[in-house]
Amino acid sequence: MATWTEIETELGAQPWGTEKTVPRGEVPHPREAGYRQDRGWPKGQDADWRRKRDDGSGYHVREYPDRWEVHIDDVDPDSSLVGHFRADLPVLFMLTGAALGAGVGYAAAKRRGAAWGAGAGWLLSAVVAAQGGRKP
Repeated sequence: MATWTEIETELGAQPWGTEKTVPRGEVPHPREAGYRQDRGWPKGQDADWRRKRDDGSGYHVREYPDRWEVHIDDVDPDSSLVGHFRADLPVLFMLTGAALGAGVGYAAAKRRGAAWGAGAGWLLSAVVAAQGGRKP
């Protein structure tokens, strides 16, 4: 039986963004390796498990009935929730920026301000989202 440490080492040697699929019977439950239960973007998984790395990134395991899918998040949500959204969920980050911009624009100048604010919020958050991360 493999260990999560072996899987993490193998995954760390792969190009950034690689996802590894591991059959359920090949490793113990992630909880036994120090992973904590958390939430993730819904992809049909039963549960999500995370373990933060020393550099602020994190291992993210999705639990399915027959397998585990594991990858490294650029920013672990426990390190920075905003950083996690920026680096690992940039579209959601940009949509949030557009919504915040629309709210500010609407408060300042009603309908026309909301449109300009949404555009400005989207653009600003897109620029911020593009500023970091280890993506190749």
